Amino acid sequence: MSVADILAKAEVQHERLKQSNVSLTRSVLSRLSVVNVLPPREKTSIKSVHSSQSIGQQSEAPQRVKHRRMSGLVFTFKTTVEKSDCNAWKTMHGGCVASLFNLAGKIAVASLVPGRPCITTTDITINYIAPAKLGSGIYIQCECVKMGRSLAFLSSKIWDSSHQLLYYATQTVAIEN
Repeated sequence: MSVADILAKAEVQHERLKQSNVSLTRSVLSRLSVVNVLPPREKTSIKSVHSSQSIGQQSEAPQRVKHRRMSGLVFTFKTTVEKSDCNAWKTMHGGCVASLFNLAGKIAVASLVPGRPCITTTDITINYIAPAKLGSGIYIQCECVKMGRSLAFLSSKIWDSSHQLLYYATQTVAIEN
């Protein structure tokens, strides 16, 4: 499977989640968009994502993914913080941050597993470093650190458009086919 195939599958998984998700997270999920998928050797900082390829564009030579247990792929998503995502201080509330990490992780893992797997978050740990302000554009990077037959381990970060790290999370998900 090529990286372009994985990107296309990520977009399909995103659409499936939008159709089946609960109303609590539907708002933020509908605004989340997949920006890029980077192979393991092409990890980059958020600064280079702004000038990276658009969705659907392939690099010069498509890279191949050898098997479903691919580790190291980095998925990048983006969205904008809206009023419905915010608390009384006009910053993104913690539940919205947790939902973003959870949704990005599920899209990433579902993109790497054949068929329509059931993906359940078994644990998630979030570090709140700085607040995302109302109206700011944010980027979510989700790396599949290790993926086995039944568990996947993820490391994710949320950055703002000025490249400041806002939130960091580690997540474990169970995979059932």
